[in-house]
Amino acid sequence: MPWRGRQLVSPWPALADRPDCRGDGDDSKQNPSGNGFCGWLLVAVPATNEEGFTTMSGNNVHEFNDGNFEESVLKSDKPVLVDFWAPWCGPCKMIAPTIEELAGEMGQDYSVGKMNIDDSPTVPAKYGVSAIPTLMVFKGGEVVQRFTGVTGKAELKKALEGAAV
Repeated sequence: MPWRGRQLVSPWPALADRPDCRGDGDDSKQNPSGNGFCGWLLVAVPATNEEGFTTMSGNNVHEFNDGNFEESVLKSDKPVLVDFWAPWCGPCKMIAPTIEELAGEMGQDYSVGKMNIDDSPTVPAKYGVSAIPTLMVFKGGEVVQRFTGVTGKAELKKALEGAAV
């Protein structure tokens, strides 16, 4: 799901509802265990970008799925980098900042996005994704470059720029 901003969310609702754990900035309040931690997490909130695409962060990382893949990737008139990932994948989490940086740097001449293989298994199966992260650069509906595993930003940028010619 895409992100719009930040919001405090408690993974322990029973604690979050307690008057002494409401996250009101009063550090003197403590949770029932007395350790001063009330269980609040900072999480992101859903959004879309100016083109109407759902995004994975505040920048231009698109969220692809089985339903929008053909239109958003295969029919795109610009090169598209797709990061096939899953929320439980450690290396996928490692490369996520690189994907976000690329999306922010590549401007409007390229499209960068992610596809959760757990939520959308059809497209990854069609393209033989058997390990994650797998990153593919598409141009004109075809895969022009494929990477498996954590890949450096310079290599991914070079692949995207190479697909533009």
